[in-house]
Amino acid sequence: MDCLNIKNTQIFERRFSQPLRTCFLLLFVFFIGSHFSFAQCPSIDDTNPSFCDLDSPTIGSLSATDNGSGVAWFSSLVSTIPLSSGQALVNGQTYFLDNSAGNCGSRIPVTVNISTAPTGQNFQGVCVSSPADATVAILNANGNNIQWFTAPFGGTPLSLTTVLTSNTIYYAGQTNPITGCPTSRLPVFVVVNVITIPVGESVQVFCNDSTNPPTVNDLVASGNNNWYLSNNSPLVLPPNTPLVDGQTYYGTTTVPPCESTQRLAVTVNLIPENDPGENGNLNICESDLLTSPTVNLWDSLGGTPSNLGVWSGTFTLSNGSLGTLNFSNLSFEGSPYVFTYTVDNSPLCPPRSATVTVTVIKNAIAGVDATQTFCASDAPTDLFTFLGGNPDVGGTWSPPLASGTGVFNPAIDLEGIYTYTVLGAQSCPSDSANVVVTVIKNVNAGTGNNITLCESDASIDLFSILTDNPDLDGTWSPALNSGTGIFNPAVDAAGTYTYTVPGIQFCPSDAAIIIVDVIPNANAGVDANANFCESDSPTDLFTFLGGNPDVGGTWSPSLASGTGVFNPLVDTAGIYTYTVTNDISCLPDAAEVSVSIFQNLNPGIDGSITLCENDALVDLFTFLTGNPDAGGTWSPTLSSGTGIFDPSVDASGIYTYTLTGSPSCPSVSAVVEVTVIDNLSAGIDDVANFCESDSPSDLFAFLGGAPDLGGTWSPALSSGTGIFNPAVDLPGVYTYIVSGNSLCPSDSATITVMVSSNLNPGISNTATLCENDAPVDLFTFLTGNPDVGGEWSPTLSSGTGVFNPSVDPSGVYFYTLSGSATCSPVFSMVEITVIDNLNAGDNGNVTFCENEVPTDLFSVLGGNPDLGGVWSPTLSSGTGIFNPALDVAGVYTYTHVGQGSCPSDSATVTVTIDPFLNAGENGVFTICQDDLITTNTINLFDNLNASPSTTGTWAGPQNTINGYLGTLNLLALTPSTTPYVFTYTVINSNSCPTSQATVTVLISPKVNAGTDGTITLCKNDTPKNLLQYLGGNPSTGGT
Repeated sequence: MDCLNIKNTQIFERRFSQPLRTCFLLLFVFFIGSHFSFAQCPSIDDTNPSFCDLDSPTIGSLSATDNGSGVAWFSSLVSTIPLSSGQALVNGQTYFLDNSAGNCGSRIPVTVNISTAPTGQNFQGVCVSSPADATVAILNANGNNIQWFTAPFGGTPLSLTTVLTSNTIYYAGQTNPITGCPTSRLPVFVVVNVITIPVGESVQVFCNDSTNPPTVNDLVASGNNNWYLSNNSPLVLPPNTPLVDGQTYYGTTTVPPCESTQRLAVTVNLIPENDPGENGNLNICESDLLTSPTVNLWDSLGGTPSNLGVWSGTFTLSNGSLGTLNFSNLSFEGSPYVFTYTVDNSPLCPPRSATVTVTVIKNAIAGVDATQTFCASDAPTDLFTFLGGNPDVGGTWSPPLASGTGVFNPAIDLEGIYTYTVLGAQSCPSDSANVVVTVIKNVNAGTGNNITLCESDASIDLFSILTDNPDLDGTWSPALNSGTGIFNPAVDAAGTYTYTVPGIQFCPSDAAIIIVDVIPNANAGVDANANFCESDSPTDLFTFLGGNPDVGGTWSPSLASGTGVFNPLVDTAGIYTYTVTNDISCLPDAAEVSVSIFQNLNPGIDGSITLCENDALVDLFTFLTGNPDAGGTWSPTLSSGTGIFDPSVDASGIYTYTLTGSPSCPSVSAVVEVTVIDNLSAGIDDVANFCESDSPSDLFAFLGGAPDLGGTWSPALSSGTGIFNPAVDLPGVYTYIVSGNSLCPSDSATITVMVSSNLNPGISNTATLCENDAPVDLFTFLTGNPDVGGEWSPTLSSGTGVFNPSVDPSGVYFYTLSGSATCSPVFSMVEITVIDNLNAGDNGNVTFCENEVPTDLFSVLGGNPDLGGVWSPTLSSGTGIFNPALDVAGVYTYTHVGQGSCPSDSATVTVTIDPFLNAGENGVFTICQDDLITTNTINLFDNLNASPSTTGTWAGPQNTINGYLGTLNLLALTPSTTPYVFTYTVINSNSCPTSQATVTVLISPKVNAGTDGTITLCKNDTPKNLLQYLGGNPSTGGT
């Protein structure tokens, strides 16, 4: 039956045939079976479940409906391994739901969300003007339903109005927005910064110094400050901003990152600086010192100097600020002279000075006329050196010399009169002087030459050898035998002969040199004999000639070398003639050498032999090869006195056989190298004792005597060498064998090994005790079943192992078991820490002034309190620092909390605060002299700042009335640029100090231009300062 081939039209028949009904039945069964199978897979309502991290959610926390085939979770769509129910869930991770068999076919993805701690900064600094403004509401954290706590877990949420404590950790928590469960908490370390308005004078006066102008950085206020141009300007002025006269500046207090919200207003007054003008220079010719006797230095100052200054310098000047200088005190030698003009009439500004440098210009000096005579051969010379007096350098010569300077060259420049001129500096006069020069002619000895003569040549006149027209009136040196210039080769010696012509007056002589070379007659030397051994090296026969033979001759008959070198192995004995021929036409000379040759000796060829120490005697001669000649001697000498070697007596070494030579032939030798092998030694028997914990050791080190290396041990050790390991190898007898060779026999020795058992001191430990705990036996702290009978160190007060915490100190105590003769001592240790009884000190009392600086209450406690306790109630500082301006009077308790079983301890400090009466802050009152007509009295009290107390008194250069008001009569004060300072003093009768403030009163004198004046001047008069011709007392600084 083919159900799949049923035609569609058969489905709509009214009556079905039997095959068709059967087909539908099968399809129905298949559909129902499949639907039932999928209906058994698990299902889930929430595919995005949400948790909190404090719940530590796991796979088991996921909720799904088991529809009959079980519930399983997988890490992916294709994973075959179910996840463990205890596996922790990961935020944002997708997990896949299936039945226990993992065969549902289609897995349901479930993505997990886990809420954690809120986000935010872990450090938050709070900036406030008052501690009460720092509340929990200022803190920041991001999350849902943020709440703040003082602990990481549990506790009650803080109110948003709770005042924060500085240097404290607060914790921000949130709740899951879906489930409402609480999360973990964000720790935030909070620092509270209380920033108040700065304190300073409202009017501040500065010098308007042009060289160091006052800047914003010079403004004075308490604390660290920022300065602004207005009370609400956001722009901070740079510290180097110049101050402007009359400008008001506004300052804040800064404690980064905080800044005060209120600003201090400060008005700036700039006082003009002292003006001495600018530095000047005055130059005076030395010749003018007599014609112009005085000058006013004022006229040499630059700028616009004040006429109220004073002069100082090398000499006292006259006419006040004009600074009149008398030239009679001046000289070139003392120049330059520096005079200083100082002005110091402006208050608050530093004195200022300017200088006038007076320079006396020296007269030009060309020196005194002179004469000078030169030889034509003299070296060039500077004519300046011949001038008399002390001429100045830097002048010029006329007529010009060839050198272009003052250097005269007798070989080039003409004789005559030369004038030296020195120009005056600036407008000063010039000066000149003359040098008259004479030049004397040189003499001529001609030019020298060389000549070579034979010893037998005729005499010759040396003057004929000179060239370049020599003068005739010269002489020869050294003198010749002829007494003239005639040279005789047979009599006069070869050498250098000088012809000298004497100079005119003081001018030098001239000389020329003739070098004469005389070739002597040839010399072949004296006849001689030469004896050679046939093994001798080739030798030059020339060395055998007697006398002083000339080199360069020839030998006959010719030698094999082609020179005079005789080779005994090649050339024959006989007579050899040496002939020398001179250069040019000198006669030759000859001499003979008679040569004899002798036969060599044979010591044989070197040999060697190796013997055992107990071998028989041997003759070393038998070990030489090459048919050596007999009759030689041996060295070093053998014990036999001959060439017989005894191995048991004679030492190893090299022995030399020598044949002594004849007068012509040298001695010869050969050697025999003898090696004697010592008898082998395994050492001397001994015993070795080990502890079973000892490190492995080499048994070779226990052998006595001097054993040879390279032997073997039996029985074999576990190391495969001679190293004995007490932890592995057995005790017993071990034999060391040194094997012999074909010459010498073997040798052996034994080591008897014994091994002893270890000691057990137990396992080290630590213990912490309270100072008041009962004594305890330290042995009870050791673990690992220690052996008894040990000793403790350092020694305890009990004399045993019992530790008494009230007597014995903390430290490390060693338990030692003494070792045996074989085993070393062993030890373990117990480290004891004794916690001292805590000491909070004794109760104390203290009284503060309300403006006193913060003080640590710890310093008020009596006794010797321990550090590290806590204070209650909590102080504004968060520590033990008491600030009278913030904290209240009362009783404060200092508590040390004990550790473990150790008790706590506490003490109290009772604090009293006295009120402070304040004199206020300094003030300034400024008024012009002309304004005294309308304002002639003031109350000084009104010029103080910062709410002063009315209980004070006034003191100053002028009496005041009306008590604390300090009413001052301004007419009683003289107008001046110097201010008057009045001091207001408030005396506190309690613990607070006396308070003072000042008011500075400045009455500026009115300006005076003086009265009219007249002056009559000549056109060529020096410049004048018109200020000095005004009548009255004019003020400076006018135009």
